This record gives sequence, C-alpha cells and structure tokens, in this order.
Amino acid sequence: MIKHKIYNDNYIIKIKALLLAIMLIISNGTVASESKEEQSHVYLGGQVGVSHFLGACSSNAIECKNYVTGGGLYGGYQFNSWFALEGSWHDYGSPKTFYGVGDGYYSNATGVDLSVKLSLPVTDNLDLYAKGGAAYNYLSVSGNDNVHLGMFESDSSLDDIWEIGAEYALDPNWSLRFGTSIIDGIGNAKTGKSDLYFTSLGLTYKFKAKPESPEPKPETIVKLVPEATYYPEQVTLHFEFGESRFVVESKQWHSWNELALSVKQGQGKVSITGYTDAKGTDSANDIESLRRATYAADMLIKAGVDEERILINSKGSADPLVNEDLMRNESALNRRVVIQFNRRVGS
Repeated sequence: MIKHKIYNDNYIIKIKALLLAIMLIISNGTVASESKEEQSHVYLGGQVGVSHFLGACSSNAIECKNYVTGGGLYGGYQFNSWFALEGSWHDYGSPKTFYGVGDGYYSNATGVDLSVKLSLPVTDNLDLYAKGGAAYNYLSVSGNDNVHLGMFESDSSLDDIWEIGAEYALDPNWSLRFGTSIIDGIGNAKTGKSDLYFTSLGLTYKFKAKPESPEPKPETIVKLVPEATYYPEQVTLHFEFGESRFVVESKQWHSWNELALSVKQGQGKVSITGYTDAKGTDSANDIESLRRATYAADMLIKAGVDEERILINSKGSADPLVNEDLMRNESALNRRVVIQFNRRVGS
C-alpha cells in the first residue's frame, strides 16, 4: 500500500524552484536570441521508463518494490522553436509492499497532464527542454492486512508536474527524448501521498509540411567564342536547416552531373567552402560547415572531377551574407557551400 510519504518536502520545494528557474532562463534565452528557425507543427510520441515512488513504504515493510516500469503517450503543438503546449497520458506502473504473511498491498497509478514546454537549442540537432503544468492522477490500492481482507481503495488528485530533459533530432521528422518528471505527492491521504519520479526515453514524430518542389529551371545557354577562354565561376548551394547532405537546388545548375561537366572542362583548382548560420557553438558550426563542404566535394568526385583539383575549406558562421540579428527570417542564406573554379568558355 502507498504509505504516507516520509521524504522531506523542503527538498521537493527546492527542486521545483530550480526547475522554475531553468524554465525562466530558457524562456529569456530563446526569446532574446530566437536562435533556431522551426516550422510550427503537431507532434506525437510514446515513451517507456522507470517510476520511483519515493516514500511509498513504511519503515517496517519486509519488502518494497517502489521502482517499477511505466510508460505513456504524449502529443502537442510546437508554436515556434522554443514554445509548445503538450498533453500526455501515463501509466506509472504498480508498486508493491509486503509487511508479512498475507499482509501486502498492490497499487497502480495513472495520470493525464497539460503542460507548457520551453526548449533551448544547444546545437542544430540537440535541444534542452523544461515543462511545467497540472496533472490529474488516479491511484488504486488493493490487498490484505490483519483487519481488512480483500481491501480495495482508490482516490484521485490534482497535482503540479515538472519535467526536465533533452531532445535529439534524428532527422527533420523524428527525434529522441530523454527526461525526468516529478510529481509531489501523488494521490491523497487515503492511499498515502508518495513523491513520484518518472525517468523515460521517448520517440517523437513531427507532422511537418513537406517543402514545395522547386520550379524547373531553364537550361543554361553558353555562347561559343572562337578561342577557349577561362572565366572565374562561383556557384552557391543552400542547405536546409540542420542538414549536411540534402542540398537545395542551385539557381544556376540542374544537377551535380551538369555542374561537374563544367568543372571538368575548366582548369586549375576547385575551391569548396562550407558555411553555417549563427546558431549553435563555434565548434559545432565548424564541424557542420566542414561536413557540408565535404559532401559537395564527394558529389563532384563521384561525377568525375579529379580529386586532386579540389580544395575544401570550413568557415563555420564566418562571413555571413545577411546580418541575422537584423534579418532573422533570412538566416537560411548563410547556410551554404560556395564552389569556385575557372570555367571554360569557347573552343
């Protein structure tokens, strides 16, 4: 049976205060910087984890199983990169307590909640988050003791719920979530108020709109001149947010094969430089811009360009095309790879 909690309430109050402070820091940081573009969308997910009913057993219990398996479903609406409303349902599992022969209790706890979720981008793929809201919980207890045989009791309560964790984007639609939620005193005095800690791993699917297909581009017409002449050529390829392999189509070229053909007909070295926007740390941006430049180099090599001609550079968020502080909605222009080579014109 869920006994009266023996855990220090002052410690729970300190945890709540810390979580509230974290939510305020996240809110202030993300509102001030708006450091990550995010398409508004609906999302759904499921999670499994371990529930710890702290203070669920009296000191005279012979055996106490207050670490049990739990799970749940959640869903919400992401308004922007840092703010979402989220609801969830959880089965927190069934703790058990034994006090002697024929004297034991079996409990089950479930709940639904509605919370505000705040996120703080750390890298292109990693966010920290904090949640706070209200939860309606239902607790049932069955078992036997020296006085009551076949006892069954239940109650419900409205509690506050807090959660902190991290999310890692596997791709634009799928992400992993790891977090711990806290409920201070689930149930009421009838079944005993136990502090509940639920640590879980979840998988989320985001229902994002698919990007529109680019309109077909007209073929480039090259006017031949009597003698072969070489002119400097610069091609800029833009990348989707957080992507290092999917390239948004260039305005000048239709395919890698077409671009590679022009590069192969030219002369001299081919400079490939990767850039990112200003989001994330310098080290993370350097790595991401290098991945993008390397990807472009690999595609040209596969299309027949001599590997020895290619020079790869990584500049992270340096040399932006637009000032992201003044033109926040245009930061995609800074996520790019610039390819420079001497193009042959004429025969």
